[in-house]
Amino acid sequence: MSIAMPPRDQIRASFGSAPEGSLRLIHLDDSGGILLEAAIAEGADGADELLARYVATLIRDVDPPGAAVVVTRRCGRPSSSDRLLWDMIAARLPGLNVDFVVAGADRCWSAQTDDRRSPARKSARP
Repeated sequence: MSIAMPPRDQIRASFGSAPEGSLRLIHLDDSGGILLEAAIAEGADGADELLARYVATLIRDVDPPGAAVVVTRRCGRPSSSDRLLWDMIAARLPGLNVDFVVAGADRCWSAQTDDRRSPARKSARP
């Protein structure tokens, strides 16, 4: 079952002005509303296996219907280290409804809908 993610405008308004590289984890209820929000002190610029394992464990232990990992970037686009972090987290959470979102002041990027590497996006193409 797919859980609706919060609207991009809401994510941008909530996280787009946070410091560059800020990392937040949001746990979502069945309707896509935010159940729990956690700031990850390490930030996205320190992407490594330990950080990916930590974030994946936080998601798995709470076991919400949905979750999003949100990184703040002024440009609203993922850096190469953001993509690496997402790949490491996603590999630990197969089959779970988790999105990776990059929020900027003027734009927002989602791995589920904007990543050309995403299997969901590839299968939606003609």
